[in-house]
Amino acid sequence: MIKSFHTAVLCLIIISSCTTGSITFQNLYTSIKPIVNPDKSIPDEYNEDFPYAYASVRVGRGQIIYVVLSEADNKVLRWISNDGFEIKTINGKIIASNGLEKNISFLNANHELALSNIKEMNFVVSISSDTHTAFDANMNLIRKKKDEFIEEEFSIKSIKWSGKNKFYLNNEGKVYRSINFINPLMPRVEMNFYKLHKDH
Repeated sequence: MIKSFHTAVLCLIIISSCTTGSITFQNLYTSIKPIVNPDKSIPDEYNEDFPYAYASVRVGRGQIIYVVLSEADNKVLRWISNDGFEIKTINGKIIASNGLEKNISFLNANHELALSNIKEMNFVVSISSDTHTAFDANMNLIRKKKDEFIEEEFSIKSIKWSGKNKFYLNNEGKVYRSINFINPLMPRVEMNFYKLHKDH
């Protein structure tokens, strides 16, 4: 579960970034209140006039929360929630998380993780939890694409963990929905993306 998961009211957050390739958000949440949503409906705050890319996040059968894109850096998108929960993605694939009880981080994540690479790959990931010390492990990835769907089989032999991540593409080849497994002791993480960023 997300820490402080039931926080519903957003305090004013001011994010300033001037690095190349990142998005500068001044007074990002001045009038917007991302909230925990008990069902699959999109809150009224998020409508056609909302100026930023955003996504819904649901862990297992838990409640839905909304995250807003705060930075785009070399295809890596950083999403944040009102209570400090953070996810980083490449093409909708979660490559890092922070603020969950259980997290993952792809070490030295780069463009090879882009979903356009339909091949077998190996990466080192760091797996962490509130209940154990973080450890590194080798993860094998095998991808298959059919029409507007990509399936990614993953496995870590050292801990006997394997599964399948799923990515659903729109007509432009961008991921609008993803299902990721980021920790062997955690249910799936489903994300739905809205107002897609050009680097998504």
